Order: sequence, then structure tokens, then C-alpha cells
Amino acid sequence: MTDNGDHTNKDAFGSIGGSPAATPSPEDDLRDYSATHVLSGGTTILIRAVRPDDKPRFQAAFANLERDSIYRRFLSYKKELTDADLEHATGVDFDRVVALVATVGAGGAEAIIAGARYVSDPGPAPHCNAEIAFLVEEDYQGQGIAGCLLDHLVRIAGAKGLSQLCADVLANNRPMLTVFERSGLPMRKTQFQDVIHITLSLERGTR
Repeated sequence: MTDNGDHTNKDAFGSIGGSPAATPSPEDDLRDYSATHVLSGGTTILIRAVRPDDKPRFQAAFANLERDSIYRRFLSYKKELTDADLEHATGVDFDRVVALVATVGAGGAEAIIAGARYVSDPGPAPHCNAEIAFLVEEDYQGQGIAGCLLDHLVRIAGAKGLSQLCADVLANNRPMLTVFERSGLPMRKTQFQDVIHITLSLERGTR
């Protein structure tokens, strides 16, 4: 499930600080993945791989979320992250599961302001699918962060041979739907009650 994402994607899709994002190779160790990105307001953020030592940063980021954002991400209201939640967030193999965070600050002052991940199914390429999810702190929404994270995950997923990324989005979550619509990827939508299932094709020649 995705959160309410960005109200606008002011950055050119697929850009990092105004330059095209590099596509990782299958031989790259994604645990070392990182890239800088300059937001429209001039703030520089770091997009990097999740690390095991991010647990306190996730706790702090969760404490800054509003109730509606928590519901849109988890489909339930949570007061805090459990030890199991934190282990799930940081215990990433970067094979079947790939997780990135956007941060500001450095060293002990580094703070997580957004995150995205995909979890792929065990099927063989090129028919692999992956479920994708996002969360962006309210103070940083509307600055293109969700679109930037999506671009990075698309490049990683493509390099790993995945053919589709999927997401479930609440029908009233127009900002997040807009992020997917502006991705430039072929997209299918199906709706069941108040949830829209999004399928993005990583094979750009398909429609």
C-alpha cells in the first residue's frame, strides 16, 4: 500500500540533481546504493539503501507521521513501530526485497524523510512481478520525492529482470496516483471498492 506521496512531481522523471540517474548493473552491490537529489526548494537529499542501523531513524520518522499517512501506508492505524516492524524495515536482502530511503542531514543528524521498497515474487524472469510501496513525511510531500524513489526502484527492478511493478492505492489518494501516471511507464488500473490496483510495465514497448 502506498501513502499520499507527492502533490506534484516538479523534477524531470528519471533525474537526480538534474542529471540522468545511472542504471545499476546486475553485479552492483545494492547495499552500497546511493545518489544525491536536489529538491525544487533547493534542499539536497540522499537516496540510499536501507541499513540495519536505520532502526532508530525509522522510529523517529514514524513519530513525525500524521494519522492519515500511517493509515494509507499500513491500511490500519498504528501508534508505534514494533520490534518486528523495525526488523522488517531494515532486514533487507536486496535480492527479492529492495528498500531505499530518502534522508536529510548527515552523521548523527541524518533523518529519514521518505522510503520506498519493492518485494518481488519468486517467479522466474522475465515474468517477475514486484509489489511496491512508498511513504513520504508530510513536510516533504509535493517536492517530487516519491517520483524520484520510484525512478530508482524502476531502474533497479529493470536491471534485475523484473517485468512489472504493482501497487495498491486508495482511490482518494490522488497525489500518489499522479506519481504513477507521470512515471512514463505503461500503466493498467483496476479498482475494487476503494482500492485501485496499479500495474506498471517495465517493458516500455508494451501498452
